[in-house]
Amino acid sequence: MKRVINALNDFEFFEKLPKKYKSIRDELAKSIIELATINSKYATFNLEKLNSYLEEKHFSKLSEANQGKIEINQEYEEMFDYIDTDKVPYILTTEILYNVNDYIKNSMLDKIKLCKIIKNKIKNIKMNAKIEKIKNINKKYFYDLNYTKINFVKDMLIALKEIENNIVNIIGVSSFLYYTNAIKNKNELEEFITEKLKEYIDFIYEKGDLKDDYVSDNLEQISKYSNQLGDYIKNKKLAKKREKITKIDDVIELLIKSRDNDYEYDTAEFLEIIDAGTYKKYMIESSVFLEEIVNLIRWDNRISGNVSFEKVIEKIMGVLQELEKDKRYSLKIKKIMESYKIKRQ
Repeated sequence: MKRVINALNDFEFFEKLPKKYKSIRDELAKSIIELATINSKYATFNLEKLNSYLEEKHFSKLSEANQGKIEINQEYEEMFDYIDTDKVPYILTTEILYNVNDYIKNSMLDKIKLCKIIKNKIKNIKMNAKIEKIKNINKKYFYDLNYTKINFVKDMLIALKEIENNIVNIIGVSSFLYYTNAIKNKNELEEFITEKLKEYIDFIYEKGDLKDDYVSDNLEQISKYSNQLGDYIKNKKLAKKREKITKIDDVIELLIKSRDNDYEYDTAEFLEIIDAGTYKKYMIESSVFLEEIVNLIRWDNRISGNVSFEKVIEKIMGVLQELEKDKRYSLKIKKIMESYKIKRQ
């Protein structure tokens, strides 16, 4: 009990948190009481190991092959009487819980880190309140027969603009378009809508989560909403691809991945954005590059019905035929094309 009291005293300064953030104070107090109590009773206590044990125990029950194979740790079982697993197969290891756990183990409180965690929690609470406000305005307009359209439009517009940063990512593309469409004031809102959707597009491309199906669906939805935003996405996509091909070695790697069926990303799309002038420059400068170009053409000829590289091959063949007409390279290009039976277009 003395250990618990001492721990609570060390965290006493967080009692100054406003009452509206009672949930944070409660979480902090709960974590202190639980961990300090267990630590005072069990010298072997380790939060990470306890959590791993609980997960393993739970999932062994779900698997017929592993049922009964986990060795029951009686001391761990006793610890569960003092810590809340919230009826799930693991301990809810929040940032606050880990911060308190570090304090319990080291007898030293990292106030700076804890303050940062709490500030983020307060930020999330405020944001959730703003989102809830938007939902309540929409709900009120749906059910309140005396809530006029004029008041609804005014209230909704204010509520939407209260979320200043990345509102689309916070409430979702569908919800954002739904709420803005509900206002039926598109002309006045168009600049705001476009600005916020662009902000979301920038965020997605900076984050790099482009393979996520949910993100792909969102970008498609935005493209359908506005041709301007559709073009904005295309330009972002093109710029992202160009970042991957800034030097000759990048293109050589793409050429190799193409014929090795490495579908980490669509190599054909990357090769397609390289202009003919760059292909020509690299073919002249590097024998390795020219060899990989020839390997790609030969590979493409062996794959029947492959249309992915059609535009790329067409562009490359145009460059080879241009080099064939140049007296400086004509003899070697002709020899390469004849040796590998590369048909001229």
